[in-house]
Amino acid sequence: MANFGKSIHAAICPYRFKPVPASDFVLKQIHLACGFVIHYSRITSHSSRRHFAARLNSGVRLLTNFIGDLEKSMKTLNYHGFSNTPSSCQYGIGTVGGKNAIVFYQSRNPGTSITNMIEVLSAWVLTNEFPGVDPKEVRIFEHYDPSNNPLTEWQEVKFGSFGFVDNKSTFQKIVAILIPDKNPPQSYVDDPVWVPMSQTEIAQAAAIQ
Repeated sequence: MANFGKSIHAAICPYRFKPVPASDFVLKQIHLACGFVIHYSRITSHSSRRHFAARLNSGVRLLTNFIGDLEKSMKTLNYHGFSNTPSSCQYGIGTVGGKNAIVFYQSRNPGTSITNMIEVLSAWVLTNEFPGVDPKEVRIFEHYDPSNNPLTEWQEVKFGSFGFVDNKSTFQKIVAILIPDKNPPQSYVDDPVWVPMSQTEIAQAAAIQ
């Protein structure tokens, strides 16, 4: 996304603005667009207005395409949290450090957090996105939106135990209750430990949408 930030800035106004960080990208682009409108209103020359408007339109097209791609690639997972509280999160699939990876994204969510449901959420996504793949071969990450004021924005989740389950397992029945679905989990993960990530890992995980 950082490269996209450079592209949209160059398309709209290449000399005035610096690229924004990937974190909280869309909100910053909207804030930036408001600045463009104010700047446009202060331009008196018709030729300058036409030139600026052309760059603004180009940038808006880039941003619209980006948001469209983001909505297509990012998947929403609805689940029942503590006390049957309706909850949801988003997740993306990609690679980090040369291994398959799942990144769970938590935005403003009044329900149960991804951290408190990480075993259930991971088992469901592993089954649906990586059927038949050994759970230990897939890395799991959590990301909290900065607006939530999290203690840690990025962290990796490492599980002490994992494996496959049969169709009569208690774990499978629990997941089926929390995430109603016709495709029950075929694997399980347990004993999670949250560990910090390197800047390289964060950059790779942030690119997963």
